[in-house]
Amino acid sequence: MLAMPVLLCGIMLATACTKPANDSPAAKARASAEAAEVANALLNFAKCMREHGQNVPDPDPATGELRIPPPSSHERGSPWDVATQACQHFLPGGVFNPPPNAQELEQLRAFAVCMRAHDIDMSDPETSGADIGKIEIHGRLANATRAEADNDPVYKAAMEACRDKLPASANGGTK
Repeated sequence: MLAMPVLLCGIMLATACTKPANDSPAAKARASAEAAEVANALLNFAKCMREHGQNVPDPDPATGELRIPPPSSHERGSPWDVATQACQHFLPGGVFNPPPNAQELEQLRAFAVCMRAHDIDMSDPETSGADIGKIEIHGRLANATRAEADNDPVYKAAMEACRDKLPASANGGTK
């Protein structure tokens, strides 16, 4: 399934999205190298967070996912905030966003409803646990790469129609 971590909520970073654009040996090697680089970055992020006193597990070796339970505090200057500021440079893209609040979850739900109304089979956002805010695309685009979905005319039209429903923190979120 194509995951849509519009907020990297409760953080789920996956290396599975590094599917090669074609099946050539060079593309496969490039995708494998990118996946290894992301996996190493996530491992370093987890280690750094632990060095800063936060209970963050290593990425799952089988899936490459890093699942972090939502912290109890997101206040500026909290131990969690200090740790994420110190360690976010390890993240692919150097971005860490906290889990969505109730208003953002409602906006994500409205976005998912809109996308479904525009023929994109999409789940409502997770509302609890480590994957809070995560949205998955099902159906014909479930196994599509980001580029494939972004080039799909139905998906493009749905994003155009529904983008304004996303919370500002989603950064225009796509998969």
